[in-house]
Parts: sequence; C-alpha cells; structure tokens
Amino acid sequence: MLSDTEMKFKPLLQVAFITGKSNPKSWCLSPPQKKFINSLGLKKEEISLLNFPYCKSSETFKPVNIVQASYENIKIFCFSQTKVYRQKYLSSVREFLDNTSYTLLISGSCGLELLSNLRLPKSYQNKIHIFAYGPVSIKMPPANSILVQGEKDWISRIFFKEVDFLVPGGHMSYMDQEEVIDICRQYILKTKSELGIT
Repeated sequence: MLSDTEMKFKPLLQVAFITGKSNPKSWCLSPPQKKFINSLGLKKEEISLLNFPYCKSSETFKPVNIVQASYENIKIFCFSQTKVYRQKYLSSVREFLDNTSYTLLISGSCGLELLSNLRLPKSYQNKIHIFAYGPVSIKMPPANSILVQGEKDWISRIFFKEVDFLVPGGHMSYMDQEEVIDICRQYILKTKSELGIT
C-alpha cells in the first residue's frame, strides 16, 4: 500500500489491460494493445503498459502464432479455476490495484474470468471499473462494467447472450475498430465524471 505522500504523485485512475496470456512469460502489451490504449485520450501517467498479472519482471513482447495463443489462453482459463491460481496471482494484482484509488480494466476475452477467479476482497468492488470486449467468462466479477461483443464473435456468444454494445466483426477484430475505441473512450469519460476525476 502506498503512503499518503506517494499517492499525491499518482493519478486517481489507472487504465490497464487484463487478458489471457498468449505468451505466459510476458505481460507487456502487444503493439495493437499499445495503439488502442494510447488512442483513448488518457494522460500518460494514467496508462499502464503492463498486462495481467502486473509483475515487474517480464519478457519483452514476442508475437506468437494463433494456435499457440489459443492454447495458452485456454490453459490459463482452466488454471484460473484452481486454488493454486489464486495463490499465485492474487498478491501481484492487489499490489497493482493498490497503486491508485481507482482502476479501469480493459478486459479482453477471458480477462473477466481471470479477474473473477481471484476473488478479490469486497473492498475492491468500488475501486474497479471494467470495459470488456469479446468477453469469455463463466461469471461476472462484482464491479461496474460494460460488455462489447462482435456480431460474429461466436466464442463470446457462448458465454454472453446479452451485452451492452454489439459491433461488427469477430473475436479477433476489436483492437482496430474505431467504434470500439469510441465506446471505451466514452466509458472512461463517464467513469471519470462519476468519480469526480478531471
């Protein structure tokens, strides 16, 4: 937990991704993720360039093929159901969330499930806001959220029949859609307004 002095130099809101781990040794953002988060009109200090699980040490980003990425995401989805998963990642995620007053998570695919299965203490419920695109999760984490789903995203449709916004495209087409960027941007502005953040 940061001291009062340290908190004065931190933004009230930080924005970060939470997605599956295509490369389990790296949680640096991919180029499309960096482009997306940098297009949201955020202050530099509000942007986190680390993805889940937000640990300091990480290999640099390396692209992986779609088959390996799919396998790794399925693997962590299944692993997140276990007690060992919570023991492994809860501490680093709590430390990251404690960096500032509020966190808005851009959740892709199974990010919702990864967050839900950490079973964060109830005190974090009002600290977290979620923008979820292509959501894949058995249950929703208890936090303010909106869901965005592609009209051709049959993977997400298995888990969520009703969402807040339908957009064109499938499961892999969210990052470069101006409509998705605009929905996320508006959600951030709404969240900041409600929290009294300028």
